[in-house]
Amino acid sequence: MPDQGKPSATFTAPDSWAACVDTIEEFYRKGWSDGLPVVPPSRDLVDRMLAGARRDPRELIGNIPPRQGIATVETIASCAVMAGCLPAYFPVVLAGVEASLDERFNLNGLQATTNPATPLAIVSGPIVDKLEINSGTNAFGSGVRANATIGRALRLVWTVIGGCYPETGTKCVLGAPGRYTYCIGESPASPWGPLHRQYGANSENGITLIGVDSPSQFAAGGPEKDPAVILRQICEQVAVSWHQINRGGELLLVLNPMIAESLHQHGYTKQRIQQHVFENSRVSIRKMLDNHHIKRGEGDIQRDVWPPQLDDPKFDMPWPVLREPQHLVITVAGGLQASWCATCGGWGYMGGWATARPIAV
Repeated sequence: MPDQGKPSATFTAPDSWAACVDTIEEFYRKGWSDGLPVVPPSRDLVDRMLAGARRDPRELIGNIPPRQGIATVETIASCAVMAGCLPAYFPVVLAGVEASLDERFNLNGLQATTNPATPLAIVSGPIVDKLEINSGTNAFGSGVRANATIGRALRLVWTVIGGCYPETGTKCVLGAPGRYTYCIGESPASPWGPLHRQYGANSENGITLIGVDSPSQFAAGGPEKDPAVILRQICEQVAVSWHQINRGGELLLVLNPMIAESLHQHGYTKQRIQQHVFENSRVSIRKMLDNHHIKRGEGDIQRDVWPPQLDDPKFDMPWPVLREPQHLVITVAGGLQASWCATCGGWGYMGGWATARPIAV
């Protein structure tokens, strides 16, 4: 038997437009919002949402940091209603919440950090087409209900249940647009199979969470889409990820489907791309010291592993942006109008590591 949580409070109000507006304002006053209007989670709407997943409404999913709010299937359903989800989206939201509570993901730290990194949800498998989750043109942008509301439902769970509000719950200095909603589909055209299977979710459909900042986009390949050119441009992009250089951790590479297919046709697996980027995305450690990106014996380069040669002001060495090849997480998304790709810098060694869960449909 699953753990049982307390039933969520039932929301009731007169069935009128005026009551709906009053309820939205009341939710603002109570702080039950992400700053945008929410759909009032009435009993009938929550029941419809619950019908989208065959789970006990009282099943305890976990405690959401930083305030350790209790997340049951029913309270998560309420957040999905508030976000504007369709019931068909609910299994995706549940899987995303479960993935976020993986110990390796360190949601508590990611919620409270001063860094702009925030959980990005990447949905993969046939469900992307079934639910019309955008994996193509404007994948990171607005205009698609599934992306907007699935990502928003997750954020409402982390904000309203978890208490991740500015100052009291998070110290994120500048914040990021992804703290409203951050969800994309992985392109079904990916030549390397679905992302979630690489991270332990052996299922047809899955969701992968990774803690990253906003996309930094670049056009790759040129008209010929030469793999040598593509890889050089990727390495140049990775080599300016200063937080990654200093703090390690994972970095997300979002390849345009055309770029992914070109690399695939030339024999590049994900592992081969990772190895190439690891070996060729390096920076001058002397430059990092001079520009105060790192200090001797601090950050990720601790005194007990500090190369003695670095005490010589004339010594220099190439320092890898990625600590391990597999720290480059690769997914495929984007439109076919041009070959734009993106990198999303990670949070570092502290957490936000890619973690996946199957989506039960």
